[in-house]
Amino acid sequence: MTQLMKQCDLNGDGVLNKQEFDKFLDSLQDPKFSPKEKALLYRTADNNGNGQINYEEFLEFVLQELELDKVLDKAGQPAAK
Repeated sequence: MTQLMKQCDLNGDGVLNKQEFDKFLDSLQDPKFSPKEKALLYRTADNNGNGQINYEEFLEFVLQELELDKVLDKAGQPAAK
């Protein structure tokens, strides 16, 4: 999961901004999420409301809001057993 976060963190600052998170969502879904859906998911993932998604928030979001196996498969990561 750490590797997936690093892949999504395009600027390497250790957190995901809205643009990075949107690219992550785009990589998961076809057809793509709408802008409204992306905004809602971003607010859902940003638990502390600081405008950035840290590793803990990302992990919680992936585990709770998305199907973990689907996320890992799309990212080319082995599924957690």
